[in-house]
Amino acid sequence: MAVLVNDGQEARAIRRALRAQGIRSVYLSDSESVFATPVVGELLFWLQACAEPGNARAVRAALGTSLCGLDAERLLRLSQDELYWEAQVARFMQYRDIWRRQGVLPMIRRMLQDFRVVEQLLARDEERQLTDLAASERAAADGFWPAGGRACVDPLSARAAPAARGRDGCPPTAAGER
Repeated sequence: MAVLVNDGQEARAIRRALRAQGIRSVYLSDSESVFATPVVGELLFWLQACAEPGNARAVRAALGTSLCGLDAERLLRLSQDELYWEAQVARFMQYRDIWRRQGVLPMIRRMLQDFRVVEQLLARDEERQLTDLAASERAAADGFWPAGGRACVDPLSARAAPAARGRDGCPPTAAGER
């Protein structure tokens, strides 16, 4: 359901009324760009890791996002448990295969399911991030070819918030680094 309002003041009043009834809501504005949201930066880390699953730094960056939801213990385990690390790399190789065979949307949706992202965001009352993620998925699908790869990451990266990118316009990477 959508409620159209004239300005931010009306939006706040509608949100308060909905919240009083126990209904969650998200405010979207034409003046805000989904590309300036934190979730796009995290999605870029995911895409980079899927495009280059052999790039340890990219995989670590993806696993370190709040979207993946790994706690500190599991993040530390990445550097201490070789079998656990290899399982994570294999997971991203599978995601790359899905991207190549079926396209970026099926891959992202599989990741969302595997990492239980929807449940995490709802548990943290972050409906807005969920909305931003859905918009980011659509943007990714509009700019990507099913074959995947670094060239497919660059169009979304170019539009994302500068804080989410390295000097080359993409998430920082260093081939072979662990």
